Amino acid sequence: VANTMPAPYYRFDGSNDYIEATITQYSATSDWFAVVNLFATDVSGKHPIFGAGSSSGTYIGWSATNTFMVRGNAGASNTTTVALSADEHHVLALSASSGTVSIYIDGNLQSTVTQDGTVDLTWIGAGYDGSSRFFPGEISRVLHGNKALTATEVKQLYSGASVPFKYKGA
Repeated sequence: VANTMPAPYYRFDGSNDYIEATITQYSATSDWFAVVNLFATDVSGKHPIFGAGSSSGTYIGWSATNTFMVRGNAGASNTTTVALSADEHHVLALSASSGTVSIYIDGNLQSTVTQDGTVDLTWIGAGYDGSSRFFPGEISRVLHGNKALTATEVKQLYSGASVPFKYKGA
């Protein structure tokens, strides 16, 4: 399969690699978004996009085939059905407002799920414990911020349009 990921991209083997970043924590009452380009080589198991903490930490990604999970530090595993095809380029967008996380694939709303506790996007490609559950494939263009995206903004980001964001100060 030819690589269609925009450069630069990061290739994960799905067994023991991830990126550790310093990313802000978002409480269940804050507005936030995260957008990533991804190319999964396997969609049959537990494949996190973001994670942090210990066994009760953040896990955002697929927790089983076609099951997407958003888990904050409160430990509740809130799941919904979101299908993902292997060996295809996709854009995953998450937009959270007032404790509800909207999940978009390729610019289209797939589902919503409740955010339980604070999410911490420190690890890219690893689950909550950083020693198991790794993403198999490629990830590029990781964007995040402290505002909820509208459906129009998600569509624009998917299409490659420039989206002006207004900074919401601390």
